[in-house]
Amino acid sequence: MLRRLVSGHSFGGGGGGGRSAGGDCGCCRCLRRVNEELPVFSSLTLQRRFSFKYATKLQHDEMRQPFYIHEKRHGIFSNEQNIRKSRRGLPFITPLYTRHMNLWETDTDASNNRFFRGYVFGQRELHQLLGRPHGFEANNTDGSNGISDYEMSTNQRFKGLPRPAIANLHYEPEWSYTLYRAGAHGAQLSNPRSPLTAEVLGDELMQIRDIKSLEHCKAWFARLQYLIKLHYDAVGDIGEFKSRHTQHVHEFFVAFHDALSSFDFGDAYLVEHFNAARPSELEDLFGIFLEMEANYVHEDFCPRCSLPYNTTRYCGEGDANTPFRKHRGRWAPHQRWGREWYAVVARRAEALWHRATEDPFFGAPQHTQRQADALLRVYVQTKHRGKAIDFINALRGSKEFLMGYIHITPEMQASYDRLLDTTPHPHLLTNGFTLESNAAKYTGEVQKVPFSPLQFRIDMEMNKYRRQQKEEGAVRVPPAMWRLDTSAIVPYKLDPRTRRVTNWRQVKEGIEKSFLSTGLPKEAYTGSEWREMLHLKAVIAGRAAKAAKLERQFYEDKTKLLDAATTRKTASETAVSTHIASIIFPDKDGYQCFDTSVASLKPFGVSQSGAVFQCVTHAYPSPSAVPYDDPVHGKQFLLDTTRDACHLFGGFEHGDRLLLRAKDKVDKKKSNTTSSAVVAKGNEFEVVVMGVSKEGSDSEWQLCAMHVDSAQQREHGIVFLGTDCVDIHARWASVRYAAAASHVKGRVTLLEPQRTAREESLGQIVGVRDGVLFVQWRLLRGGGSQMDRSVAEPIGTAEQVRDAYTLTEQGVEELQHPPSWRTPFRNDFAEERLEEIRQAPFKREKWASLVQGRYTPKRKRFGYTQHTTVDDFETKEYKDRLLSKQFFHNPQAFEVIPDRRERAVTFGGKWEYQRTQGLPTVDRNELENGWSEVEAVTDAEMHVIEQALRDISGRRPGNFIKPPTKTKSLQLNESWWEPLEFGWEQHNKEQKALVDPTEQRLIDSSTLPFSGKIPPF
Repeated sequence: MLRRLVSGHSFGGGGGGGRSAGGDCGCCRCLRRVNEELPVFSSLTLQRRFSFKYATKLQHDEMRQPFYIHEKRHGIFSNEQNIRKSRRGLPFITPLYTRHMNLWETDTDASNNRFFRGYVFGQRELHQLLGRPHGFEANNTDGSNGISDYEMSTNQRFKGLPRPAIANLHYEPEWSYTLYRAGAHGAQLSNPRSPLTAEVLGDELMQIRDIKSLEHCKAWFARLQYLIKLHYDAVGDIGEFKSRHTQHVHEFFVAFHDALSSFDFGDAYLVEHFNAARPSELEDLFGIFLEMEANYVHEDFCPRCSLPYNTTRYCGEGDANTPFRKHRGRWAPHQRWGREWYAVVARRAEALWHRATEDPFFGAPQHTQRQADALLRVYVQTKHRGKAIDFINALRGSKEFLMGYIHITPEMQASYDRLLDTTPHPHLLTNGFTLESNAAKYTGEVQKVPFSPLQFRIDMEMNKYRRQQKEEGAVRVPPAMWRLDTSAIVPYKLDPRTRRVTNWRQVKEGIEKSFLSTGLPKEAYTGSEWREMLHLKAVIAGRAAKAAKLERQFYEDKTKLLDAATTRKTASETAVSTHIASIIFPDKDGYQCFDTSVASLKPFGVSQSGAVFQCVTHAYPSPSAVPYDDPVHGKQFLLDTTRDACHLFGGFEHGDRLLLRAKDKVDKKKSNTTSSAVVAKGNEFEVVVMGVSKEGSDSEWQLCAMHVDSAQQREHGIVFLGTDCVDIHARWASVRYAAAASHVKGRVTLLEPQRTAREESLGQIVGVRDGVLFVQWRLLRGGGSQMDRSVAEPIGTAEQVRDAYTLTEQGVEELQHPPSWRTPFRNDFAEERLEEIRQAPFKREKWASLVQGRYTPKRKRFGYTQHTTVDDFETKEYKDRLLSKQFFHNPQAFEVIPDRRERAVTFGGKWEYQRTQGLPTVDRNELENGWSEVEAVTDAEMHVIEQALRDISGRRPGNFIKPPTKTKSLQLNESWWEPLEFGWEQHNKEQKALVDPTEQRLIDSSTLPFSGKIPPF
């Protein structure tokens, strides 16, 4: 710029400056005259840079004009932009992706371009095919000019076009032949199934006319079988078509399938021939295909063309028919096996698995053992840990497995275990983990694994508290005596030679065991909690033995009663009475046989089974504290005789007859209960359980019994059996029931005088077992409906019943089984109760917040309703069924250390599970078959339901809100009323919430009758 200014030319306003400026001009130096002053460059003189600013203004930018934008976005050539874009990636032009059939993802179709609004894509092709005159500007909206010559000259009423009559929308073969078929007018022979054809041709010709198609089917099958035999191994050199073996089989199979599916329903007879011609080896075709997919995975062969790596370098090398040199004639080097190719094979196998039940010609109604075996093998070969786990879980929950059609064979289990050992677990190191040489920089020692199970366990505990804080707003402080139980934790072991981990399963089990253990010592529990825990553990441990014994006993009783019936049967007695002579009915342990013959019931003064009786007996006024003065011990005992209290000491009850044998060497201080004389004999002596003496702290409570022998009783006083079930067996050499069965009770004569209260009850006779009468009680606690029935309960031998009870029969009703929540053996919450007691010390601790200064004493409850009446019916069976449904639906939600989660195939179709998967309580059969019977709703229940509907319906004058004074004043000393009091408060709240804010205005009480007071003043 300056050079230009000083060159001597003068520009308009800058003339003076131009002349006075000296400096280099080309090669010579221009000299300044003496009288000239120094140049001053003012801001006016110097020219500014040419401004491009106006071009950046939005109004001037042509590319941003609305019309330009509109043309680029919606014009007919708008895809040009897509093609000539500036990114030079690969591919360097943007390909046209097709959305549907031939609708581009561009603006050249009717959906988003106004020029194409009147044109729908398939129309022109349709007109071309049908030979209609058509054009760009046509008479009709569909682009056609009238109809074709054929359509003009041919009457279409009698052609095979489906008529739009509603009757023909689905195919009804019985009557549609003569009415609608093309062959209805004399050409019935074209229908191979019509009676006319059979009449005209006769049997022989009917067979002959099918030979051609039958041979066809056989030929297709023979070719398919040949191809499968040839390509079954999927790798290796087989001569001509040696690259991409399985592809040939599948191509042929698809062609076969197309040939079959091109028949319409008129050719249904072909399907029968097809089934007849099918060789037995191809019975489970998809099982074979799945096995071929498993064979296809081979580390030494290319995943794309299955040629060997060691002799070839390119896909399809040496195969004249290879599909791999088609494009541009260039050689594609071999692919390597890796996650992508494994995924390809697994996806193909899964598609085959779904096809196996959906295919209309080759499919089976359900999956087979061969398919399951092969698919698991595919998952193992392709190292899909998550899918294999999910598949095995789905298999275990499937109908096929539960019905026994599919088993998990030892080979399947072994390969599955090997897969779990060799593939990585998301949180642990499996046996596939090798210690790298540089792992030492983490641990400082070469022989150690860079991972600590103990640290992992500590992290799990931390995460437990974090989760609780996040979900509930506060955490429970662990009890003072709690410590992290790390006794089960196992460190990783390395094989020094291969330097591989060898014991990951033990590590996992140890962490899980540590996580599930409570970590509390005995001192953290109260005495009664500890006692109940011991009892529950014994119950759970002895469950299987008890069930087996009951079953054996049940079988023996049944045979005994049948024998008795046959011997008793004379000519006068009919077969009917022998059937009635025994009955199967539940007692507290299980279903039992009861003798109901008149002869056995007679000693009890009872007419027959099913008789309803009212009985009067004498009972303890307060069974939980019966006083007894023992002269030997010189003090009064308060004995708890209730079943719940005695039961915790090992399943004993008030009145049980036991035979005890004392230990030979007895520490005098420990056991002052029996004298040396009794001990020295070492004899068994009989006692009757009285109850629990609750003196001292609850860990010192003891089960007490009385001697049956009155002399012994006078001499030694009552016997202390022990403080819990373990202590009782430790204290005595043997403890066993004196009678044949535990339900044969003795009379507690010492406490007889305390039975001063008169008790009336209502019951129904069940029958006799072991000389003891069993009855079913009514009017139970919390009862009051048809369901108010108990299991059969023993009330005593004949003389005990005569002594203690006064029975008055009131009629005969049919015996009804008790509902499940009244049946103890169907409702055995031992595990749940044990878990609850184990957690009790934690529940006693107070809440604290992990977040500083944010204390949330009332924890948030997610997903619970506060008040529900259905709880009464949630029995153990229901909960177990719910739990098992949830378990089989998603077993991985139940594991302590989660493994990989991936969706594998489902049993029962690709989409079928959508009908069943959301309903944990209803299984697939129930959904498919419906319910066999519907329980009739009684009138009483109906009234209750109607009233409930009335109560919860919208704002009505009947839905008044009880004022708090009324709520407070109405108090009944009835147990059933207690929940209802709470219910009223809840009801009031809900009713208030229903009133919308416009109606919540203040009401002047003087305008109301009685000035707003409620009448009985």
